[in-house]
Amino acid sequence: MIFADNWATRARLWFPAVDHPSDKATVAFDVTAPSRMEIVANGTLQEVTDLGEGRTRTRWAESSEIPTYCMVIGAADFAIDTAGEVDGIEVSHWTFPADSAAGAAAFARSTEILWFYDSLFGPYPYEKLAHVQSSTRFGGMENASAIFYDQDTIGDALAASPGQAGDAQDGLTSLVAHETVHQWFGDAVTEKDWHHLWLSEGFATYFAAVFFEFNGGARGRGQAELMRQMREMMGPVFEYEAQAGEPIYAPASGSGDYTHLLNPNNYQKGAWVLHMLRHFVGDRAFFGGIRDYYASLRDGTAWTADFERVMEEASGEELGWFFAQWVGRAGHPALEVESASAGGRRTRVVVRQVQPGEPFRLFLDLALRWPGSERRETVELTAREAAFVFETPARLAEVAVDPDGWLLHELAATRPETGSESAPK
Repeated sequence: MIFADNWATRARLWFPAVDHPSDKATVAFDVTAPSRMEIVANGTLQEVTDLGEGRTRTRWAESSEIPTYCMVIGAADFAIDTAGEVDGIEVSHWTFPADSAAGAAAFARSTEILWFYDSLFGPYPYEKLAHVQSSTRFGGMENASAIFYDQDTIGDALAASPGQAGDAQDGLTSLVAHETVHQWFGDAVTEKDWHHLWLSEGFATYFAAVFFEFNGGARGRGQAELMRQMREMMGPVFEYEAQAGEPIYAPASGSGDYTHLLNPNNYQKGAWVLHMLRHFVGDRAFFGGIRDYYASLRDGTAWTADFERVMEEASGEELGWFFAQWVGRAGHPALEVESASAGGRRTRVVVRQVQPGEPFRLFLDLALRWPGSERRETVELTAREAAFVFETPARLAEVAVDPDGWLLHELAATRPETGSESAPK
């Protein structure tokens, strides 16, 4: 078998190209190979010609402009399964014959995933969607219309013990969702420069979690499942920030070896940027803006500023401060919260930002809880410390910070009026 694997600048090793994401092009491949092999590539199958003597020429052509890192061929003895159609797009699974059952398990939700994103983002940008077991060096590689997956990940799809089967299936579903999102964001709308990679990887990471929010998995669905997945992403973000101390957009970082960009800043923190933006502008503006961003830049390229502009138009909000803070600045807020009686049924709540550097601008949700009930309040923070007084029907038992998980932050401590201190979060 043989597979191309181009990311980031390896396309130039086997065909002449301006090997950069800003230079997109249509592509066609004529592949001459032993007749026992099936050939997969970008676009639609144009022609298969028997050349005799056990050789076949196969032609594939992609009519949309795509980045060079997505231009690939694969040749192997495949078992090919047509999973179905979504809005006229054929979904197929290409696995090695010995792994066809594992492939069926790994790709079990592939048509459901495509239907969801086709409805969420706008029409799927290519002529087909093939999920292909391959020898890629990545877990998955989002080649336009022909996604390649690591052969061992697919081959081991049935290997989980019964007690872990649900989580294992969700892991595969998440991988398929992630790579499918890339068909819109990364392939159709491509970052104009590698240092804007979060426009690809952050989108794929976040919207893979959104799939489970709306469609569910072994651990459930809805806001609770989205919050669980987002909080799981916090750890890698905090660890990377402690190690690297750089923002998402760090053009001076690294060299021509772009693999250093495959880091939690572009994946998990990029996902958090979208999550926080969604909360700030609201679902209607957020998802409408995402659709507008895709529609207006489809088959083209984008800077972060392009995404900012589209989201400003969709929301009516000025968002320069938001992107400067979360994309152009390193770090995250660390908060201390202290509450004390202000007399009667009034409570004074003090919020401090204790992280190094300047304070962040935050819109912080608080849950004010008293026996039998609660109320939500949103406060704006721009200074290192701010105090707020709330009147409630009864004395507060608790002030919960960011109860629904919309803010990337660490909670350094909370101090209720008793003076006791909770464990660090």
